[in-house]
Amino acid sequence: MHHGSQPRIPERDVQSCPRLDAVYNKMPVTYRPQGQKLEVAEAVRLPLSCLQLAFSLLCLTLKLTTAGLNGITRQTQRVLGTLVLGVACDVQRVLILGTRNAGKTALLYRIKLGEFIYTVTTNSFIEEECVLCCQCLIPTDICAHKDLAGVDTVKLHLCEVGIQDDNEVIEEHLRYASKILFVLDASDITTGITALNDIASIVAQHNFFHQSPKYAIFNNKTDVVASHRSYTLEDVHLPEHLKDRATWIDGSALTGRGVIESLRFLLLEEPQWSPKISARKAEDLIQLN
Repeated sequence: MHHGSQPRIPERDVQSCPRLDAVYNKMPVTYRPQGQKLEVAEAVRLPLSCLQLAFSLLCLTLKLTTAGLNGITRQTQRVLGTLVLGVACDVQRVLILGTRNAGKTALLYRIKLGEFIYTVTTNSFIEEECVLCCQCLIPTDICAHKDLAGVDTVKLHLCEVGIQDDNEVIEEHLRYASKILFVLDASDITTGITALNDIASIVAQHNFFHQSPKYAIFNNKTDVVASHRSYTLEDVHLPEHLKDRATWIDGSALTGRGVIESLRFLLLEEPQWSPKISARKAEDLIQLN
């Protein structure tokens, strides 16, 4: 041991001896290289923790902001949809409901395109728009009156509910559409009475949303040989004050039979025209055809 030099104490002794610990705590950092490394590591770890916390808070803020904006956007769309489709008189909104595989989508595109196309099962809500000639009630691009001046047209907004849509979606669109086109499968004998009861329930609910609702029950696939006996409007058991606002039509989306009749009742005819039609109005209907 040299005089004047400070004795070197092993690290294990420093860690196990409280007195030497106290001595080393008073010494400069330059004499504690290992302790200095620990302080640097702690100094680096602290900003990293702060950055991780700040990043987590930023992600949470972005998620909450996105959810809030999505909610505001949906509410705005609903309000605008109500104003545009509910107030504007030149747009007729028709909601298409019915049993599964009854031909709702085929009927929708029969109205929009004027022809039959093969479709698949609709899973989610779909919307289509078209412009019909008021004289023949077919799309204006294939109408024979498209070159004639002064022919009135009607803009139609067709909506169909998919099989995966819940009751909240149906109720939401019941508020917007004052006209409903129910589609039944005439070849399915298992859903007859159940479907009629569902129609009566929906009509009772829909009646509270609109002052002048219209209902057309389209009994589809009547061109099929194996179709069961045809029901009538009396089998639906509608309230007495709504019977003149509903009609039953045996038709086919494949052949187009009954489609124009359904549209005429929903879009043009007044409730008092059914079931009793005066001779003058009957002549007008013939000329309208």
